[in-house]
This record gives sequence, C-alpha cells and structure tokens, in this order.
Amino acid sequence: MYNYNKVMSGVTKFIDNEIVSNLHDWRSWLLGSALGISLSKFDSVFDELKKNEFVKMLGIIKGDMIDVDTVYKELKKQASRGSITFTIPLVGALTLSDKDVDSLYRYIIEE
Repeated sequence: MYNYNKVMSGVTKFIDNEIVSNLHDWRSWLLGSALGISLSKFDSVFDELKKNEFVKMLGIIKGDMIDVDTVYKELKKQASRGSITFTIPLVGALTLSDKDVDSLYRYIIEE
C-alpha cells in the first residue's frame, strides 16, 4: 500500500517524463498546463473514489493508502493483451503499452 501523495507524485513524474517530454511543440505546454490544472483538482476526485461502492468492494483504497501492487498486477495482465491508443483533444493520439504500465509502476514505487 502506498500513500496517495506518493502515488500522485509518481503519476505526475511519469506523465512529465514519458509523455509531455516527448512532445516538442506547443502541445507540450498545453498538456503540461492541463496536467497541472487537473492534478490540482484531483484531491476531490480521490475523495469521491474513496466513497464509491465499487472501489470499496475492490478494497484497493483504505484511507489515504492505495494498493498499487494489486492495481499494477491486474493492469499489467490486461495491458499484455495489446497496446491501446486513444485521442487527447488538441494533443492527438497517444498509445500506451504494457511497458508503460511497468514504467508508471516504477515511478510510483521508486518515488
């Protein structure tokens, strides 16, 4: 189990280092700014997640602690089925693979 602040710090570093840094034009500023704005509001999202009955049933959040290891193992299993691509408005297509799941996990636990 990892503290919420540690997890968010790892997620932020992953996005900055693995995604934003690979954009070499105005999109890096746009995505970096959007990241800053959204992360500043994520505390309230996390509070709502803690109240969610489905999340409670999964048992992956206890107070301010997140069961990162369980989430990683299951996400890794799903990601091994193949990469996913989705579109971020104004930024474009983003493809994530199981290697990105590993990288995100490392950013969180090594934080």
